[in-house]
Amino acid sequence: MTTIRQRLEEEANELRTIRDEIEVQMHLAKLDAKDRWAGLEKEWEHADQKLKQLRAAGREAAEDVNAATRVVLDEIRSGYEKLKGML
Repeated sequence: MTTIRQRLEEEANELRTIRDEIEVQMHLAKLDAKDRWAGLEKEWEHADQKLKQLRAAGREAAEDVNAATRVVLDEIRSGYEKLKGML
């Protein structure tokens, strides 16, 4: 027959295990978030350069740069939203 103390110890041990698993998952999520952030930063630098080109470009060239920049900005926005959801 298990005592109340034994049941509490068992439950506490289960909670310790769950706690440890969560701690590992949070650590891995941080690493994943950092990797995603680094990738998004590279994309942001590329988009920022395109925006600078857009400001300096003529009308026809500006339309091409605008379309390409829109795609990159949409991808960055999606990435930021996913990253924010992870945090």
